[in-house]
Amino acid sequence: MGKFLWKWTSVLLPILLFSSVAFAQTHQITGSVLDEEKNPIPGATVVVKGTASGTITAADGSFKMNAADGDVIVISYIGYANKEIKINGPGPYPVSMQPDVVGLDEVVVVGYGQQKKASVVGAIAQTTGATLQRAAGVTTIGAALTGNLPGVITTQDTGQPGEEDAKIVIRGTSS
Repeated sequence: MGKFLWKWTSVLLPILLFSSVAFAQTHQITGSVLDEEKNPIPGATVVVKGTASGTITAADGSFKMNAADGDVIVISYIGYANKEIKINGPGPYPVSMQPDVVGLDEVVVVGYGQQKKASVVGAIAQTTGATLQRAAGVTTIGAALTGNLPGVITTQDTGQPGEEDAKIVIRGTSS
């Protein structure tokens, strides 16, 4: 019985010690995301590179998340170049984002992100601000879209003046 107990102890003890060391390396990091003029950027995405683990910044641009030393976090926000930072300790990590100038004719905003216009497969309907401004007597963007984009249907959910409670359906309710 003594040899059996000794073998199991010699196998389990290193596993337990290693797992506690591995968990001890992960800690909560803090930081803030600011634009080039030192204004906070709320809603920026902060993700550990190569994982789905992440968070978004608060209204004041701050974030808190768990990461391990040596991890790389990627900060991204539409209109700004992505920023990568290697983690070494709990922080704080102040991040200054720089604008990423992209021609608007090269980017298509889709329902789940953005893509280059060349890589979009499917029908694309577009309009301009000048076309929407031509809609005389219309006070809401939903009503201005009506009739200007094929496959786009807008309906008003309320009749109260000044309420923009429109429902926009693209290519029917089944898509």
